[in-house]
Amino acid sequence: MCKGLSALPATCLKSAKDMKHRIGFLLHKADLHSDQGAGNSKERDSAPKSVPAEVGKWKESLTNLVNDIGLPAFATFLKSEFSEENIEFWMVCEDYKKMAPHESLAAKANDIYDKYVAVNSPREVNLDSATREETRKNLQIAGPSCFEEAQKKIFLLMEKDSYRRFLNSKLFLDMTQSARNGFPCGVEKRRRGTACNLGQILPQFV
Repeated sequence: MCKGLSALPATCLKSAKDMKHRIGFLLHKADLHSDQGAGNSKERDSAPKSVPAEVGKWKESLTNLVNDIGLPAFATFLKSEFSEENIEFWMVCEDYKKMAPHESLAAKANDIYDKYVAVNSPREVNLDSATREETRKNLQIAGPSCFEEAQKKIFLLMEKDSYRRFLNSKLFLDMTQSARNGFPCGVEKRRRGTACNLGQILPQFV
């Protein structure tokens, strides 16, 4: 399970593991780059350190954030605001759209509706009545676009509200500062134990 995010669906855990692998890959690339430039250590040390592209892009749009290694951090932030059901719903909708045609779309669609869309459902998301009714009617067909409008509304809700607060949150600011201080990570600095690992401040998964 993932610490602090136990309510997230199982697909979140798989995504989180993939994200951690990607973090490790980025750090490994930084080491290789440092090895190749070992002869110019003085120049490298004097060069300004920039925020990694991965972190910098999160400030550009919510799309960049939720489709990158920052997703667990954003989910953790939403949980702290008691609104994690929004990102849960967005994620299960993404998984639903990727289901193979031979899989039971109808059964999955009904499960999602009963858990997130129906009035007084266990993880009810904030949808207007028209969108809720439209989604209910879509269950009769249960195609890949069954939750398209509802997912779009929840995404816009997060974009206009939670996402903006996330960018000003201590969690994001700490991650940004850590990225500035820790990248690029030199082999010499790693040996002295002063390199900053972005993965250490992302939500931890086991």
